[in-house]
Amino acid sequence: DLSLRFAVLEFCEPEGQILAPLARLFIRYVVPPVGALLSGSNWEEYRHLQRSIAAFPPPPAFAALVRQAGFRLPEDNIRFLAFGSVALYVADASEPEG
Repeated sequence: DLSLRFAVLEFCEPEGQILAPLARLFIRYVVPPVGALLSGSNWEEYRHLQRSIAAFPPPPAFAALVRQAGFRLPEDNIRFLAFGSVALYVADASEPEG
């Protein structure tokens, strides 16, 4: 029995009226210069991050897409980290019996 597993670690906008604006400010003004400093690259390369986060489906919608693709993704396999600004999804699928 072959078991398949995949994990996705994705920034997301935290829910809540206080943390969401703070997370956006952090992603916009802190991550680009820190990422550039740590990687030695141009900080402009990190400016797309906020747009990318906003374009990615919110956690419930992404979980639904994963399930529609045939993976098992129990609610306890979705973990929120960094005050809800990062989501870790761990999904499993079994090879079809044949």
